[in-house]
Amino acid sequence: MLILNFGVVAALWFGGVQVNSGTLQVGQVIAFINYLTQTLMALMMVSMLTMRLSRSEASAERIHEVLNNEPEVKTRPDALTEFAPQGRVVFEDVSFSYSGADHDPVLKNISFVAEPGQTVALLGATGAGKSSLIHLIPRFYDVSGGRVVIDGLTFAMSMSWRCAAASVSRCKSRCFSAARFATTSATAGPMPAMTR
Repeated sequence: MLILNFGVVAALWFGGVQVNSGTLQVGQVIAFINYLTQTLMALMMVSMLTMRLSRSEASAERIHEVLNNEPEVKTRPDALTEFAPQGRVVFEDVSFSYSGADHDPVLKNISFVAEPGQTVALLGATGAGKSSLIHLIPRFYDVSGGRVVIDGLTFAMSMSWRCAAASVSRCKSRCFSAARFATTSATAGPMPAMTR
């Protein structure tokens, strides 16, 4: 737009000089400005189209790269395709680090049992490994050490079954300040279930 505006200003100035000297008529100057505007607008559209094409080319390359990516976690040849899960999950001395990581493992020597119907809470600061731990259950990643056992089976289920049967659900955390909690509990009676 800046080039267009400078072009119009230059055409008006030079045209005004030519009109004052009598070599051009006002209509010729106006016609020239209209042609200039149309030409510069067309050039701006071509430059915007070129920019969009280069962006779409980069996006197409990334999509192609993602679609042709081979999964790091492979299904074993003896994997079960049919399985009726009971829900018992056992982590036995599990350690995990992301591939290519040269630092300490994200999880180190984790052991616990989650029985069917039992609620298990994973608490920790950001980056403590809660999501990484959960992603080991449907085998989005392979463990670096130890093993994850589901109903007595160690990753013997096919990847398609694991992805269909296990899922990760994220929820929003709710936090109350001390002043708001005191006001809420004093006026509303019992403590809200969300804050217990």
